[in-house]
Amino acid sequence: MEFKGIQEEYQKRYQESKTKFDHYSRLGKQFSLYRILVFIITVIGVYFGTRHGMDYVLAVFIPGLIVFLLLVKYHSSVHRKKKISQTLMQINEKELDVLDMKFTKYDGGSDLNEVDHPYTHDLDVFGKGSLFQYINRCVSFAGRKVLSDYLKFPEYSRKKIIDRQKAVKEIAPKIDWRQNFQLHGLMAEEKKEDLKRLKEWLHVESYFDRPIFWIFVYVIPAFMLASVLAVILNLWAVQALLIPIFISLSASGSFYKRINYIHFLLDQQTGLLKKYQSVFESIEKTEFEAPYLKQLQQQLKTADSSAVKECSKLYGIAKKFEFRNNIIVAILLNILFLWDIRQCVLMEKWRRRNKKYFEKWLDTLSEFDALNSLATLTYNRSDLHFPTVSDHQLCYQAKNAGHLLINPQKREDNPISFNSWKEFQIITGANMAGKSTYLRTVGSNLILAMAGAPVCAEELTFAPVQIFTSIKTVDSLLENESYFFAELKRLKEIIVRLEKGEQLFIILDEILKGTNSKDKQTGSMALVEQLIRLGASGIIATHDLVLGSLATRFPENVKNYCFEVEFQEDHLIFDYQLKKGISQNLNATFLMKQMGITL
Repeated sequence: MEFKGIQEEYQKRYQESKTKFDHYSRLGKQFSLYRILVFIITVIGVYFGTRHGMDYVLAVFIPGLIVFLLLVKYHSSVHRKKKISQTLMQINEKELDVLDMKFTKYDGGSDLNEVDHPYTHDLDVFGKGSLFQYINRCVSFAGRKVLSDYLKFPEYSRKKIIDRQKAVKEIAPKIDWRQNFQLHGLMAEEKKEDLKRLKEWLHVESYFDRPIFWIFVYVIPAFMLASVLAVILNLWAVQALLIPIFISLSASGSFYKRINYIHFLLDQQTGLLKKYQSVFESIEKTEFEAPYLKQLQQQLKTADSSAVKECSKLYGIAKKFEFRNNIIVAILLNILFLWDIRQCVLMEKWRRRNKKYFEKWLDTLSEFDALNSLATLTYNRSDLHFPTVSDHQLCYQAKNAGHLLINPQKREDNPISFNSWKEFQIITGANMAGKSTYLRTVGSNLILAMAGAPVCAEELTFAPVQIFTSIKTVDSLLENESYFFAELKRLKEIIVRLEKGEQLFIILDEILKGTNSKDKQTGSMALVEQLIRLGASGIIATHDLVLGSLATRFPENVKNYCFEVEFQEDHLIFDYQLKKGISQNLNATFLMKQMGITL
């Protein structure tokens, strides 16, 4: 679908959701008013009914109470539908913003950024205005981690990349399914500690699975109910009820600390469990064709049950466990039914049956969550294409490649061409001519390709490789580390890895820029020679035109490319097109004069 069609689809969905939201907002206000009126009428009716006897009071109170409770129920249903409409409205509103390259409302994963990572810091993978922020549609913290791992830890298996591509391609056009997945995920406002507590509960030492507790939850409540019946039939005195009440409260109180700990781990988790149940249901009910999606779907089934059924059961138990939040209800239920212990016993039974499956179910959900993000990217950008995965040792060929985060209307695309190891491209050019953008284009498309995502290129063929970059070196006052030393450390890590036998695709921007020009030139020449000897390949951007002379000494290994600038009267013309050869036009002096610096 072309850009206009995608935009119209989101606009239509946004408008439909907004219409429903406005409708349910009006209904909600009406039901609130009706509840108040019924309450007032009932109170007035009861007040005047007291003058005519209890029969009249009951005749007013009971219908009034029934109508009030029905209104509460319907109001709750309307409120949920309003929230659903509002969430869908927000989903589509954000996607409309993304089409205009406004995506800062999404989580950029700033906490995931690692300065020492081989490439994520240099290539703006995480943080504000990053690849992750543009792609991320995850609705779970587990899914967020999986998506970040796609980008942080490249997939080197050709089969796994192709399987992931097929999965993304299949999900991409299923916009109803994708937005429904997001909807259920966003309806439950998951906190970072929620899943941690749920997993902690899974591994808590078993206690309530002992046979004695089954006796407790059946015998003591039976004794309690029998005692109540005996009192009603005048077989026992009312005072005799103190005995079963004392037994029930003593039993509950004896395990108060353990029950409290379990309640702490599961309190407020009902929304999360409901979310899992709904998402699992949407996965289970869908017929998928891609082998990887079928494989994930199969992981949600057990020999005699499924993730949906089991999550539904746990949700029901957790919901009942919440009754203890009301002290009066909690005391009454524990006296009559040993309520808290009963729920702990049922939870223990559930955990014993599903513990080995549950984390696998969560892994499946998080994988779908991450794939949904890549599928949304695929749907939104008709200018992206899935790359071909080569089985050659090194192959990276692209036609009209650009950077994903540059507006397609303003972007200038260029080719990428690497065919073998020990191959380096030296990129020279004027300031602001496009060298750094090209480096990031080369790196970001390779990351996307290995993640199983579509790439920003008309055509692209690649073989999975390890990427290592040195673009945005960071010094450290805290560690008394100069900029130059930080740069040397980065380059040293590359050399050490290569000497250990790793094959790296290297992207460098302005080598040794933290030192004087003579040492910079000598050191840069020596570094490139060493990288060639150690079998690396990559791309190096530099202002040092002398570095281009390496192509004469190593004609099979070094190629020169450049981005040129043209001077027209008092302004510069950039075409941002990659050309063969060494740059001939530099513009630093011109720009300094333009800024009023006297030379």
